[in-house]
Amino acid sequence: MDKQQVARVLDEIGTLLELQGESFFRCQAYHNAARAIEQLEENLADVLSSGRLGDIRGIGDTMREKVAALVTTGELPFYNQLREKIPPGLLQMLRLPGLGPKKVKALYDQLGIHELEHLRQACLHGRVADLKGFGTKTQQKILDGIDFLGQAGVRVRLDHALDLAAELLQGLRSWPGIQRMELCGSLRRRKETINDLDILVSSDQAGPIMDRFIALPGVVQVVGHGETKSSIVVERTLERGRVLMNADLRVVRDEQFPFALHYFTGSKEHNVAVRGRAQQYGLRLNEYELASPDRRIPCTEEADIFRALDLDYIPPELREHTGEIEAAAEHRLLVL
Repeated sequence: MDKQQVARVLDEIGTLLELQGESFFRCQAYHNAARAIEQLEENLADVLSSGRLGDIRGIGDTMREKVAALVTTGELPFYNQLREKIPPGLLQMLRLPGLGPKKVKALYDQLGIHELEHLRQACLHGRVADLKGFGTKTQQKILDGIDFLGQAGVRVRLDHALDLAAELLQGLRSWPGIQRMELCGSLRRRKETINDLDILVSSDQAGPIMDRFIALPGVVQVVGHGETKSSIVVERTLERGRVLMNADLRVVRDEQFPFALHYFTGSKEHNVAVRGRAQQYGLRLNEYELASPDRRIPCTEEADIFRALDLDYIPPELREHTGEIEAAAEHRLLVL
């Protein structure tokens, strides 16, 4: 597993423990470890192999063993056992506004609710409002949230996604401290339909930009608000009705921008292949740098990364691992 996957598992473990009623400090240890891993500015496997995993704040002996297992095997029995104990519907319920692990646990313990449809029916019959700490307003908010989830996450046509993304960029563009800003992901690769929006910014002042992002017009839900990454759900009204999309903003330092732009643009398969080519040159490539064991390779633009690997520049639309790397290496990449 890479660091994003490991961080996601650790964060989910913390949530699963909360749903079991474990102590705040034990749960928070996993959430803190997930944040520390996600914010690493190098490859997690390199940190592990060099014996520096224990140097990361919040990664003690027990956590180090779990991270090592995830990196080397992609499996963690402790995580699998937790998931078996917790009905998967409880995790879906956590996506609803105003429902944290304590309230989800209360719904499960007191009403036996373990999936969204059961929760909807309980709300419609007024059973949720009767619970301590809920009430009629919370009950209605839950119903609205269930309806909302049914619309969010649906793939959106490229042209509609581009229009919505343009509005987000416009809302950020004049904000102080932004040095560079680009769209990433499947939108930059111009796929026919888009699941979510990815925006990358370079700046030395991430905090104010994150605050601005979650307060943009059209934001209907803040999914996450962190130091280097924030996630929202944004709404736009089209002729055919509402369009709801998830949007992520990542902020990096300007010297990291070309590497992050490449990393968050290509398909997973393309990125793995390019990293493999870098390894053939004795280099490591990740979202923060291209480097050998003793020095970093300076790159100010994406094209510099390809040039360092003896590749012609590969346009974003071709980064799907369908032969584009071989063609770029042999200088036969035809771009119309």
